[in-house]
Amino acid sequence: MFAFTQVLEQVGETRVGYWCHKHWQPAALGPIYELYMLLLILVFPLVAMTFSYVSICRELWNVLSASHQMTSLR
Repeated sequence: MFAFTQVLEQVGETRVGYWCHKHWQPAALGPIYELYMLLLILVFPLVAMTFSYVSICRELWNVLSASHQMTSLR
């Protein structure tokens, strides 16, 4: 089965603390999961927002250009 376990690793000498990290089984799933999350959380929303803002700016540019041409004909 593909899963991960959380491993607690003791850190520090004077103050004891624990560092929790994932241990993937099989090991190749870790980078694949991280890449998936990068795409899902960062890249896909960035592409969607860029497309949306470019479309809005292009539409505003066209409307302002048409408005300028209409007023300059007077």
